[in-house]
Amino acid sequence: MRLAEPAGRQLLQPLWARTSPPQRAERAATPPSGADDGLAQRVAWVVGIAALLVAGLYGWSTWSETWSETSSTGSSGEGQPATAGGPPAMAGGAGAGGGVPGGAGTDATASDDLPDIIKQQQGRGVPAAIAARADSLRRATERRSGQAQQQARRELARLFAGVDSTSRAAAHQWQLAQQTDATTDWERAGSLLYDWMAALDRGRERAQVARLAVDAYQRVLRDEPNNHDVRTNLAVAYLDTNNPMRGISEIKRVLSEAPDHVGARFNYGLMQVMIGRNATALEQFERVREAASQDSRYYQQAGQLIQRIKKQADGEPQDAPIPGQGGGGRDSGSLSVGAPGS
Repeated sequence: MRLAEPAGRQLLQPLWARTSPPQRAERAATPPSGADDGLAQRVAWVVGIAALLVAGLYGWSTWSETWSETSSTGSSGEGQPATAGGPPAMAGGAGAGGGVPGGAGTDATASDDLPDIIKQQQGRGVPAAIAARADSLRRATERRSGQAQQQARRELARLFAGVDSTSRAAAHQWQLAQQTDATTDWERAGSLLYDWMAALDRGRERAQVARLAVDAYQRVLRDEPNNHDVRTNLAVAYLDTNNPMRGISEIKRVLSEAPDHVGARFNYGLMQVMIGRNATALEQFERVREAASQDSRYYQQAGQLIQRIKKQADGEPQDAPIPGQGGGGRDSGSLSVGAPGS
């Protein structure tokens, strides 16, 4: 497992104040004879320049006030003709942060504020079986506001999830959660992002999705700190970020609070495999088998992993690498826990 490297130290540069050079003492001097005429000419020249400057400054001040009033009127939209065929103005969201792009409770997340990985999903093709319905809902998200817009986006997420287009479903659900800031919407977003992450090869794209999943799960835990299922998924998502050790600490927290949580125990075993601690991993998988029901996916996969670890210890050839030791495969073998609607 790639361990997080310590952040580089930030060099603190001294901030030198810009100071004016010291004023020199005025030297009293007696002007030479014949200098009176020259002095008078210089005084007249200075007075003339000063008059021009005053006039110029007055003109600049007048122009600035006019420009400020014009700009203010234009930016507020007053006195401007409506654009034919343009979308209706969107009302502010019902929650805090209304009117701030991407903030909780806003009607829409501005395109420029979307993460790149979310933007990329907007340009992907749509399965023919749902193309007409998807287009209708997409146009609804552009034309509507408030709860009507949120409902259209929620239906879009469900539509894409129903045809196993997980990345598109996750993108719409993430935008919905940004609007509502509801715990249930963030949990659903986290689950879809988790599944999207697990389907990707390890690399930059998977790391981007993992960071979004981490953020979604953290927002759930903000309101439900004792949600052990969500914290377990958060821990696994951390493994694909630049802070994998945080994942181990999160999974340990779950096990300290709920020792019989089979999902956390199973994924902790996988984490031990990833760092080469097969003996500890074997102990975790055996505990999973003791706590889980025989028809559980945890029970079945823990049994398979126990056999493979023992074969590896005996030097027997493996049909496939143990999850986490295969070097670049897609899923690490981790299992999401309690994903709603999955």
